[in-house]
Amino acid sequence: MNKLDMNSAFRSGMRVVLPVTLLIFAFKWVISFLKGLISPITGLIMANSSYHGLFLDFLVYSVIFIIIVVAGFLTMNKKGKDLHRAFEDKADKVPGYSIIKGVVAPYFSTELRPFSSVVLIPGLTQFSEAIAFVVDDSLENETWVHFPMSPNMITGFPLKIPNEHITYLSTSVDKATSLIIAFGAGAAKEIIRRDEIQKQPEYSI
Repeated sequence: MNKLDMNSAFRSGMRVVLPVTLLIFAFKWVISFLKGLISPITGLIMANSSYHGLFLDFLVYSVIFIIIVVAGFLTMNKKGKDLHRAFEDKADKVPGYSIIKGVVAPYFSTELRPFSSVVLIPGLTQFSEAIAFVVDDSLENETWVHFPMSPNMITGFPLKIPNEHITYLSTSVDKATSLIIAFGAGAAKEIIRRDEIQKQPEYSI
């Protein structure tokens, strides 16, 4: 492996590892901060109890859950959305915030559903097709997909494909992921087009 390959591998690895690491550290910091606020109160209530640690953890995670739900309700109306946008304009200037937001936000979005469907797209040769995952189908005539590399699902390419060149499959996301990790082993049996299901005859006993 030459120097250029090492540099490319390092940069690709950082794009994968850094956002996840920042997210873990941010979550651990929030938990530690809340424990520091709540532990004096729980220490007075359950000073001699062996369940003090479990009770503290329960309260911390409950507070985090309540904060998330309340924040969701507050940002559902127009005024809340405007405040949220104003906050993000300032928060995006903080190092690492935009990276964490870019990793987390798509998976909890109410508008976009990444990896919502498994599709076939034109392959690398004229008569081939490849497995991909729908990332954004909000466009009218085109769809953004993730074209994964086998056997690593994380690596791949974001592609914008015209809708007429996309074939939707009935295969589940989990099953398609397993096929990619297994270098396509079992694909002949598992890859079924949605229109083929409608063509299959129904048998009655």
